[in-house]
Amino acid sequence: MKTVWLVVFLALAVAAPVVAHEGHDERVLGTVAAVDEGSIAVKTKQGKTVRVAVDEKTVVLRGQEKVASTDIAVGERAAVSVASKKNKHVATEIRLGAR
Repeated sequence: MKTVWLVVFLALAVAAPVVAHEGHDERVLGTVAAVDEGSIAVKTKQGKTVRVAVDEKTVVLRGQEKVASTDIAVGERAAVSVASKKNKHVATEIRLGAR
């Protein structure tokens, strides 16, 4: 019986979606798959593509230098801090690899 409960618990723990609580940043690491005026899509090492909004408050850094969001190129590595605001995922900071 303990084994059954353990299996049920593990199945629920693995299947439960990860939800970012408002006010807490989550981190997305991967390769830029797409970028447009209002969003960025990052493909993670696990193969999942995550799209988040980019707004005027989003800080984009290449090393320690601030760059424009238009400098983001498909194929480069990125670490994106994502905040959930009113059911919308918004990038607060995007860190790009050095060129």
